Amino acid sequence: MRNALVIALLLAAVVMVATACRDTEPGSAAADVRYDYVTFEQATGNASEWSYPQRDDAPPVTLFAPGFVPDDDAERGQRRLMCYTIEERTTDTQWRVGVRYAQKMIFDSLRVASAESLAARVSEPIQLASIWRTGEFINIDCKVQYTGKARKFYLISDGATLGDAIVHLYLIDDLNGAEGSFYRQCYASFFIGAVWRRASCRQVVVHLADTRRPEVTTYTFSKQ
Repeated sequence: MRNALVIALLLAAVVMVATACRDTEPGSAAADVRYDYVTFEQATGNASEWSYPQRDDAPPVTLFAPGFVPDDDAERGQRRLMCYTIEERTTDTQWRVGVRYAQKMIFDSLRVASAESLAARVSEPIQLASIWRTGEFINIDCKVQYTGKARKFYLISDGATLGDAIVHLYLIDDLNGAEGSFYRQCYASFFIGAVWRRASCRQVVVHLADTRRPEVTTYTFSKQ
């Protein structure tokens, strides 16, 4: 229940900031402003350091942010949606950036369930804008039904496929019996390293329900 409440509060925070500030999709650039999913590493004095895992298996970029320190309880490893500009490309993988904000998002590690448990779970459809992999993270930009109450928003693997070459993952948006109304913005990132690092794993297939493209129910990510 505590996890569900945390997810509800994070979703509410994401909605408020996104409504006020967002004008492009994550990973895009407009007027030199970027929106990327990044990972908090550390804060020292009046500066902070972040890592930006690029798409697929491209080398991660270290972002140095002078003059910006999160004003909340940021912990190392926490994922954020960052709005920033590149002030200087020190090297290909080290950038000095000017941060406008680094907002909280839904962040969780991949969970495991049996096939029987997965079949019994209730999941509402989302409105998917984008799903992509950066290193060991599956990232999602979407809209979900607003309820104002606690919900469960997880990425869960079918435990029976963990040792297979193709591991099946399922996006679950469980409203906990609440009635959904209009759709609101949601950003989420899921750590799948425990599966992705397995020598046996060659692909992960993410199953989800999408109202925008209901005919597309799976997205496949392969090791290169």
